[in-house]
Amino acid sequence: MSFTEAERYFVNNTYNNTEIDELKIDTQAEFDRVFGMAAVMGEDGTPTSIDFAKEYVLAVIGRVTDKKTTIKANHVFVQDGKVVLKYRLDEGEKLSYTIHPNLIIILDRKYEGTVVFKKE
Repeated sequence: MSFTEAERYFVNNTYNNTEIDELKIDTQAEFDRVFGMAAVMGEDGTPTSIDFAKEYVLAVIGRVTDKKTTIKANHVFVQDGKVVLKYRLDEGEKLSYTIHPNLIIILDRKYEGTVVFKKE
């Protein structure tokens, strides 16, 4: 199944989580409550466009940390009528600042259904 990984978004500082949150987001309002845009100058500087009339979002949000952390989608597929997102979280060296790591996957609504998140 094809998907798009959204870029140029950050987790709002009003969003607090003590564990890894796994979310299915269906509306722009819900998305804006969790994420803000991080546009930058230059080519490819605008955030990835999301059309909630045709698409929805799967998001994995890590805890605020001072370690270099990446969350990557390994595989997205449909199994037994469920949408499954397998992802990996990797922690690296200590940073001099904190980050709120996240992964945002955009899926077509034709793949609508119960969502299962699997951390590998």
